[in-house]
Amino acid sequence: LHAIVDVRSREAFAKSHIPEAMNIPLQELERRRAEIPPATNIALYAETELDAFQGAVRLFDLGMFSVKTLNIGYPEWESKGMPVETPKSK
Repeated sequence: LHAIVDVRSREAFAKSHIPEAMNIPLQELERRRAEIPPATNIALYAETELDAFQGAVRLFDLGMFSVKTLNIGYPEWESKGMPVETPKSK
């Protein structure tokens, strides 16, 4: 099992995101941690690598140890032509 977690704002997520990602903004991560399925590998991404890293540290502190982050921010992901989902592509 795996989960892709976008820790950007709801507004940014609504514009476009990685397919199959769930949106839990960084400031809501601790409160909404139960929404992330247990025993999964978690891939986190954000606007910047630093924001994703901060999210990973928060989840690690909550006992979620299978967390990885993208080594690029979402804008770079999108600019490289990687898969994205937008409201029009649904």
